[in-house]
Parts: sequence; C-alpha cells; structure tokens
Amino acid sequence: MAVSWAVLCPAGAWSQTGAVVLRGEGEVSAGEPLAVSEDGVRVATRRDAAGAVAGEVWIGWDRVREVRGPADLERAAEALRDVADAAWRAGSRAARGDFAAAEPLYEGLFERYRGRTGPTASAVSAGLLRCRLVRGAQASAVSAWLGWLSASVGGTPGVGELGGVIDAGTGLCPALPPMWMPSASVVSLAGGGVEAPGAGVADRSAWCRWLYVRAARAEVGLEDGESPMPELPKQAEDGVRLVYEVVRSRAGDEAGRREARRALGERLGGRSPGWVEAWVRVAVGRSLLLEPEVERKREGLLSLMYVVSRSSGEEGYITGLAMASAAVGLSETGEAEAGRALARELMARFPGHPSLDSAAVRALTGSGGSGTTGDTIK
Repeated sequence: MAVSWAVLCPAGAWSQTGAVVLRGEGEVSAGEPLAVSEDGVRVATRRDAAGAVAGEVWIGWDRVREVRGPADLERAAEALRDVADAAWRAGSRAARGDFAAAEPLYEGLFERYRGRTGPTASAVSAGLLRCRLVRGAQASAVSAWLGWLSASVGGTPGVGELGGVIDAGTGLCPALPPMWMPSASVVSLAGGGVEAPGAGVADRSAWCRWLYVRAARAEVGLEDGESPMPELPKQAEDGVRLVYEVVRSRAGDEAGRREARRALGERLGGRSPGWVEAWVRVAVGRSLLLEPEVERKREGLLSLMYVVSRSSGEEGYITGLAMASAAVGLSETGEAEAGRALARELMARFPGHPSLDSAAVRALTGSGGSGTTGDTIK
C-alpha cells in the first residue's frame, strides 16, 4: 500500500518518544510508534502544539527495520521480526526481478495474512500477484489479486504498489480477465465456492470474488449454463460491471448471455483502453461459440481472430486465450486442420501459456500439456 510520509526525520529526533526506523533508509524514522500489531506499526507522524497526535499512518512490516520506544512495543515488534524479515526479503528479491525466489516467501506470508486487512497484507498480496503473473499462473493469481482488493477496509486500496499491473480507472488487473480454458488450476479455483453477494451489496471485492469463481465453475462444467445470474446493484462500479458482463456472457442463461453481449458491445468504439476492447472481443467471441447456430459460432471466431490479428505481443495471456478458444472452436465447426494449425501457432508463440494445459488444446497439439506454469491455487 503506497504511503505518503508526512514526516521523515533522523531517528534521534524522537529520542523521548521512540522511532520507527525504515529499511534502506539509514537512521531515518517514519515517526513515533503508537501501536504494534500483526498488520503493521501505527505511527504518529506529527503532534500539535498541545502534544496531541495530529497525524498518523500505518506502515507495513515489509518497510520496518526496527521499533524503538516503550518496552511493550519493542517486545511486540521483536515477536514479529520473522514476518518483517521475510516480507523485506521477498520484496527485495522481487525488486531485482528474482520472482522465482520471492514467490515462496510471499506464499508463506500470504497464508498467514489471508483474510486480514492493512498495509502488510496489502504488500504481501501485491507481491504474490506480481510473481504469479510473471509465471503465467493466471488462475492462481486470482486469489492474490482478491487478497489485495480486500486488504484495506472497504476493498478499495490505492494502485500504488501495483502501478503498471492494476488499471487505476477500474481497479481491475488487465492481465487477469475472468476467462480461462478448462484445466486443473481452473478446477481448483472453481472449488473455492462462495455465495453471491446479497441484494443491494455493491462491494467490489465481494462481487469480484464471486464472479471469478462463477466463471471458473462454468468453464469446468460445475454450472449448468442455464441458471440466471443475480442482478448487479445499480450502484456497482464500472470495473465490477465489466467483470459481470464478461462472466455473464459465458456463464449466464441464454437470455443473460445475449444481454451481456449487447452490453459489452456498447463498450467498443469509445475511449475504452485497449485491454478493455480485448476483454470485450474475446468474451463476445467465446460467448458466441456456445450458441448452437453455426453462423453465430463463425461470428465468434471472427471476434477472437480480430484480437489475435491486432495483438502487439504484449497482451500475451488474452491473445493466447483467444487463439486457444478459436482453435477449439474451429475444430468443433468441422475445420479440424485449421484448429490444429492455430493450436500449434499458440504453442510456438506462447510456449508457457496456461491454455496449453487444457485437454481440448492438448488434443489439437498432440502434446501432453505445457507443464510450464505450475499453476496451483493457494
């Protein structure tokens, strides 16, 4: 969680009240320690003329090197030194691009902080999300992203630590659409069943959690495809609405799928970011492949191939998903050789893509699966 420091001063200046010394900052203090907990250190950044705390902030353990002050706070901080050290080491490794070494540390911390709020939980979830995205483990990245979403009260953390990964306008992760090909990792995600948010609930993290699991369940056949989805509250954020429309286009009943495709189509041609257009076209294409009419399926294939033809190569996951979906769609519409050719192209362009672990794609490539993502849900 990004923090704006109101005061940074030499630790000695807080000799009467204590100091929270930051890592990598020399003897620089973020302020006076007020409280220590699993979630981080509450720091007074300034006091008014009467001595009352006039500014405070929570700092995550990934940033704290030492707490100096009252004995009880020092003891509490010492008891959490292993957490602070692990969080700092994980962040340092990720910062230098060694995500493979950082991920195991983040995984251990994520289990400890699962369901918690605060700056440490936010930093841990953000770090694990980056690691899993770099590894191409999209399905398991979902839990890390959802953990980050809910890490601050209200589920609306700032983009800060995930700049370049999270879209500031929607709060979504462009590299993590709620769309997959069936695979063991998606089955695992589908098994984390959660109930739909209650009527009138517009909480971002609650809806996204339910929608992503619903999408996974539909993909692996745990939903019958004809069950209508609950209506989204009118006050829901646009990012949540986009996820809802994408999921409904494939996981809703026939009328719901049709309405979702209409709503998604309205997002095209405006000022939407390129990643939104890619999500929309792939979602519409995959939705149309579910329809019985051959002509509708062909429209779906055109929508998918449009994304493939326009890809710059940077949108690896969504492009590979479009290729995999189109390859299977071609095979199912009687163009098996074209489907095999496209599947082989997918393997050549994106050799570690999660879609290569799908049985339907493996049948087209003649391989035993990519075996490269190691995508598991934790």
